Amino acid sequence: MSDDPRKNTARRAILGATPPPPPGGPWEGTEVVGFDMKTDGLWRLPPDKTKAAMWVCGRFDILARTRDADGEAHGLLLRWWDDDRVQHEWIMPAALLVGEAAELRARLASGGLKLSPSQGARQALLEFLTHQRPKDRVRTVPRVGWFHGRDGGAAFVLPGQVFGAVNGERVLLDLPERPPAVYRQAGTLKDWRALVAARCAGNSRVVLAASLAFAGALLTPLNEEGGGLQLRGGSRLGKSTALKVAASVWGPPEGAESFKRSWRATGNGIEGLAAQHNDGLLPLDELGEMDPREAGATAYMLGNGTGKARAHRTGTTRPVASWRLLFLSTGEESLADILARAGHTIRAGQEVRFIDLPADAGRGLGIFETIHEAAEHGAASAGEFAERLTGAAMAQHGTAGPAFLTWLTSRLAKDPAWPGRDLAARVRDFLEDAMPDGASGQVRTVCRRFALVALAGELATEADITGWPSGTATEAARSCFEAWCASRGSVEAREDLAAVEQVRACLAQHGQARFEMWKDRAQPDMPEAEAAAADAPPEARAVPNRMGFRRWERDAAAEGGGRWVFFFLPAGWREATKGLDPVEAAKVLAARGFLRAGKGHPSRTVKIPGYPAGAKVYQVCGSILGGDAGEAPE
Repeated sequence: MSDDPRKNTARRAILGATPPPPPGGPWEGTEVVGFDMKTDGLWRLPPDKTKAAMWVCGRFDILARTRDADGEAHGLLLRWWDDDRVQHEWIMPAALLVGEAAELRARLASGGLKLSPSQGARQALLEFLTHQRPKDRVRTVPRVGWFHGRDGGAAFVLPGQVFGAVNGERVLLDLPERPPAVYRQAGTLKDWRALVAARCAGNSRVVLAASLAFAGALLTPLNEEGGGLQLRGGSRLGKSTALKVAASVWGPPEGAESFKRSWRATGNGIEGLAAQHNDGLLPLDELGEMDPREAGATAYMLGNGTGKARAHRTGTTRPVASWRLLFLSTGEESLADILARAGHTIRAGQEVRFIDLPADAGRGLGIFETIHEAAEHGAASAGEFAERLTGAAMAQHGTAGPAFLTWLTSRLAKDPAWPGRDLAARVRDFLEDAMPDGASGQVRTVCRRFALVALAGELATEADITGWPSGTATEAARSCFEAWCASRGSVEAREDLAAVEQVRACLAQHGQARFEMWKDRAQPDMPEAEAAAADAPPEARAVPNRMGFRRWERDAAAEGGGRWVFFFLPAGWREATKGLDPVEAAKVLAARGFLRAGKGHPSRTVKIPGYPAGAKVYQVCGSILGGDAGEAPE
């Protein structure tokens, strides 16, 4: 289309000085009869050539037609330049062409495109856009992360970047609002490798954090569940340094638009952050800032990958937000401690989704095992080393993650079966090597998470991103998994541990105050003070809010010649095992020799003074207070 030299006062009033020409070539779009797109914008040509043309708006290009993966949400991909020569691209929903299109005009104006205020120009713009039929087609996706085409191919989409291809079709991220610029880059990958990754080597927690940053991109190819890990410990250990290292893989670890986020948010706010970090890493600082009443539900939500169901004003259900990611958290308290402040106990599902790892590496250097004193990138103290590592992450960030995606999508394009064949086998090898004997399924799930992180770190090394020697990430993950097992105290199921811990804690707190003394026959070995109390009349032995009874039992092998046996009434047992299945908890104690079970059921009927027909009780041995060794089952 040729330029038209005709000008009028209205156009000059709207445009002011002539804007700089866009740096593109010829106009891109569909020619529409009655319109002319020139360097200075779109003009509506009158049927009567003796009359002046009407200026509609500034120049813009129409690059492609768009639609989502389901063939819905059609629109147009527009491009224009503002007066500062900044390029803007926007996926315009076709639905905005209905009605007065005020939202359409507002979005264009917000991006710096000049618009005529006349009613005729408004209608002309709608007519022009309605008739656009560009040849190119673009598929839109509603979130960052993996997108798989129906006919094959896979692409990883970030704001402004797409890695891989879906059958040669262009894929673009289409968000309802402009995403925060958290995927920004600074420095070079070479310098990130030399100044950040090199300092991580030899430090298991920091290597694990950096490896975990790459692992989110493996969840979908390997069909693994999301979840996360927390570095837990006191202040000044270097937890935040590890978090910033992980964040630096994808973007700036500090600042107004930092890739590192904060737990200081509501559950709904965390849900929004999770959707923005789909198929990737979500770094969250200081768990203690989270409302304890929401912490447990949020831990489940992040691991499960689904948000809350919400309703439209019409009563219909809105689409539920979903994601799959790995999060890295820091905190001075564990999730169990946070939940305890709200009166809750941690559940097995929360524990495997929210792995609590002691941050202190046990070398007197906080989170570090080495500060590379003799090396060029080392330091004289742990504090100085943390400062240098943080400074390097601030100066060099946002290059390693995209480099990993470039390498990963290239491998997947060449061999789509590669994850299910080779990578899955490497995860299994880690499990076989690291799993303790007799470990529960819950511990296996946690071990699998460490295996995935180890694999990601090794792949980043194979892609020449980290510069670590082969095996560095695996060794770090193995060391951290062993530290987690040691901190947990057992490789048994959480419910089994909780059953013993809760009953033991109940007896330690209420063993005398809420268990009535029972003496129905001579017990000469009973401690003298207790014997006197046992000889008291029944009304004197009664206790308020009774949970059950206690009875002295002779045992020559026990210290003092005997021990107490506790008889929980059903109501008292339910209280002692609150939050657990009472029957299953009794079975766990019976298997450990802490509970004398009846025939076919963990409870038994015992004749107790005041209960002529006998009482149904859960009979717990006093040995549960002394340690982990029970008596042989009857």
